[in-house]
Formats: sequence, C-alpha cells, structure tokens
Amino acid sequence: MNGGHFEAAVPIGATADSVWDALVNPAKLEQWFSEHADVSLVDRRYDFWGHYTPDVPSRDEGRHRVVDVVHGSVLSYEWRIRGLDTEVEIRLEEGDGETVVHLVHDNMPEPTEETTDLEGFWSLALSHGLRGLVELGTVGAGRFDFTLPSVFHDRTVVSVDVDAPVERVYHTLDGVETEWWVPEAVRHKVRRDPPREVSTPFVMEGAHESILTWTLEDSGGRTHVTLVHHGFGPGEKGNIRGAIGWTDQVNLMKFVAEVGPAWFDRHQRVRMTRWDGSAWR
Repeated sequence: MNGGHFEAAVPIGATADSVWDALVNPAKLEQWFSEHADVSLVDRRYDFWGHYTPDVPSRDEGRHRVVDVVHGSVLSYEWRIRGLDTEVEIRLEEGDGETVVHLVHDNMPEPTEETTDLEGFWSLALSHGLRGLVELGTVGAGRFDFTLPSVFHDRTVVSVDVDAPVERVYHTLDGVETEWWVPEAVRHKVRRDPPREVSTPFVMEGAHESILTWTLEDSGGRTHVTLVHHGFGPGEKGNIRGAIGWTDQVNLMKFVAEVGPAWFDRHQRVRMTRWDGSAWR
C-alpha cells in the first residue's frame, strides 16, 4: 500500500530562530503539537505521542528517527502511521519580516470518513498551533484531543476559548466567518440571536445541506464558543474529518477575534496541496 504526497507553506510573523525553537524544543512542542515529546537531534530522535497525535500512539509507537537536520532551517524525520513508512520534511525560509514554514509529508495515508484527515491535522497544527505560539505565546490552539468525544452519529461538536468578550466574538462570527462559507443563495436561512448564537446552512458538494450552530457563552470577559454541525441528510453522519476541519475553523475565528484582521490577512496566504496536485486551500 502506497500513500500520497502533501505540501504546505505557512507564513508566520516571527524569526526563523523562534520557529526553529518551537520545532525542536520538546517543552515547546508540547505547547502546540503533541501531548508528549522527546527530542535529541544529536541522537537522531524526534519522538512525539499521546492524545494530540492521530491514532493516539503510545510512547513506543511514537518513536521517529531523524533523517536530516540543518540547524535552524531543515528538519526531516520518519513517521510510521497506519502501516505506512512516511517521511516529514520541514524547511524554514526567512524574509520580509516573517518565516515561511515549508512542510512536505511523503507517502502519507489517504483519509477516510473513519480516520484522521492528515491535511487537516497539519493545517490546524501549523496555521494556528505553531503560529499562535511563536507570534502570540498562545498555548494549545493547534491541538486536537483525539480521545475526547467530538463525533456522534447525528452531530459533530467542537469548542474553543476565545480571549475576547462575547460581543466582539459575535461580530467576528457574523461578519468574516459567516460571509466566508455561506453561499449567497442560502444566506436568507441564517438565523441570529445576538450576541449568543448564530445558525447557518452548510452546503458542500456531494452532501445534503446541513446546519452549523455556533453558541457563545461569557466566561469572565472571555468567550467559550461551541460549534455543532448537525442536520445531516440520509446516510450521512458526523466524522473525524469534519471534527478536525471545524476545529481548524473555530481556531481561525478565535485568532481573528483576538488579534483582528491582521491574523486573517496572513492566513489567506497559507498554501496547501494534496497528493494529487489539486489545491486543498
């Protein structure tokens, strides 16, 4: 069985040294990427495992041999996942006041409805986890806990805590976010209960029209946001691919609400390409 090829380019507003430290310092890795990490580039060891890694590997299952390293700019390592021997290469390119993280994942397993979409995993980890940590010092934004119940037969549920008041989060959600994914033809179906809830239709090619319900709860000046994807058509159900994708989306909303349009501006320059060469973003 052979896997596919995946490439990503993610601009981050930080120096290459700061990004490199977040990639190779195990204490930093545990803040944006994995539950546990054990890294020694001298010993060719780049180990990560636990709740935030697809398939929740044990310590022994989370061992990864370093293939190549150029201090400060290049890191590649092996990652055996779902019976495939895959390889991840990360290269850093610094310039114009930012660092672009170039990632290639070779022989990556293709997703199914029952297994993690690794493209979505990398988007979440790099675009929000790594970027959030090195730009803002935000811990945990890019992690998805694969042991928590988020996928059910009739719904998918994800949540995030936002360091902003409910009114600002609602404005962000009802503006940037809603306009992004709701086609103009069905925008009349959007239901609003400001500043606590927004429900929108969700239309995806090949699937029945479903519903996204966003609920906002005040938490001492911060906001707890819960997104429920429900109202599936016949033969459809919640799945892990959707949970990863919606976690990516709620984290985008989190940072736009906290930082402002500047976060969204750089996010629009993220590029990800599937193994078959088609644009994923």
